[in-house]
Amino acid sequence: MAPFLRFSILLGCKKRIKSRDTRISVNLDNWDNPEGWDAQEDPRWDDCGWHAGDDDDHESKNEKENDKESDNNPGGFHKYRHLWVQCDVCYGLNYKPLFNSKMYICECCEYHVEMNSSDRIDLLIDPDTWVPMDEDMISLAIEWDFEEKEEPFQLDLSEWEAELKKVYIELELRIQLKKEKEKADQERLDSEEEEKISSEEKDKTDQDRLDSEKQDLLYSEEDDQTYLDRLDLEEEEKISSEEKEKTDQDLLDSEKDEQTYLDRLDLEEEEKISSEEKEKTDQDRLDSEEDDQTYQERLNSNQSETGLPEAIQTGIGELNGLPLALGVLDFQFIAGTMGSAVGEKITRLIEYATREFLPLIIVCASGGARIHEGSFSLMQMGKIACALYNYQLDAKRFYISILASPTTGGVTASFGMLGKVVIAEPEATIAFAGKRVIEQTLNIEVPEGVQQTEFLFAQGAFDLILPRFYLKRILHLIYLLNNYTLFFV
Repeated sequence: MAPFLRFSILLGCKKRIKSRDTRISVNLDNWDNPEGWDAQEDPRWDDCGWHAGDDDDHESKNEKENDKESDNNPGGFHKYRHLWVQCDVCYGLNYKPLFNSKMYICECCEYHVEMNSSDRIDLLIDPDTWVPMDEDMISLAIEWDFEEKEEPFQLDLSEWEAELKKVYIELELRIQLKKEKEKADQERLDSEEEEKISSEEKDKTDQDRLDSEKQDLLYSEEDDQTYLDRLDLEEEEKISSEEKEKTDQDLLDSEKDEQTYLDRLDLEEEEKISSEEKEKTDQDRLDSEEDDQTYQERLNSNQSETGLPEAIQTGIGELNGLPLALGVLDFQFIAGTMGSAVGEKITRLIEYATREFLPLIIVCASGGARIHEGSFSLMQMGKIACALYNYQLDAKRFYISILASPTTGGVTASFGMLGKVVIAEPEATIAFAGKRVIEQTLNIEVPEGVQQTEFLFAQGAFDLILPRFYLKRILHLIYLLNNYTLFFV
């Protein structure tokens, strides 16, 4: 029997598992040894195995060497990235061969890391029962052809213009007569108004003369009172000026202390803004590089990277022996967006499930409708909704929607929320518009957590929040409770 090597798995940058129960044995005959380690030359290894007393010193030394190596070689992790998966929340490293068996749940924080569609199918479907549908259906870049007519149609408007001219002349005459009549009436009214005003002015002149005589008598009495009021006013102004000087001095002292505090806050705010601007600049640069690609080039690159023809896999399989129709969106393919091909594949899957009396499950992880196809991608929302209407209401079938992180846009607005039972994964992002889109469009700040599963579940948006460990068993129980086994007895 070949000797085994026991080693500790490092989680994250500085977090380690020291428990001996978590160490993993590796067959040295099958171990890929990139560093050229030789067990015969290592003093800590003998026929009895690894010396336990040297573990702590050896691990401490390796940790320092790894930190030093990571500082000198920032890209060192990429050399072994095929062996590790990094958590998006705690940034801990998970060993990939074990990570797949643990359903892509982080060992440190238990966060549900993003899964591709193939792993989703392996999680839900029994082995050797998956039969894919419409594998050869792909999206194509749409090209518009505009043809110009050599002899465009011309409408003869000469008779219509002559008739219109006659009507216009007749209207002009009527308008002119009406204006003359209105002018004569206005002149008559003006003359009557002038006579009335002249009589009123004469009466007003007599009244003004009487008022001026009364006013002269009042002026003599007011002069004495005005002199006393002026003296009181000067005294009040003198007192108020002294109080104002004292208040201004106190205000200056308080403003000086407050300005020092505000300067410190402004400095911290500027540092925060500068770091945010730097991150935004890097993101804009990455977005501009992606925007340089045409739609066809982006399709080709995603097909080569993921090995999938489109952003969804559809097919028939068995869940604990129960036949069902399954569709799984893959976020790694253009963010799982829904184009014409994706909408058609989902519609065909629903129609097939309707004909064959099959339960239906769709796993959603998408950025919404595919903007590259314009209104054609938006049309898929209505098409899928109509197919689900026939499936659920007319044919009385049972559809379950599973929302993974992230599910946004047109997918959330259509078949993502139309399930008889809507299940969401823990800590998943579920929304119509993303946080950054809302903040940039409406110029408001979106509170943290309002687009997370737990908050939306409290508002009644979902029926269940299920971890991946229990997903397959609970789905099987739900379908048994809805008497789907009667169709297959």
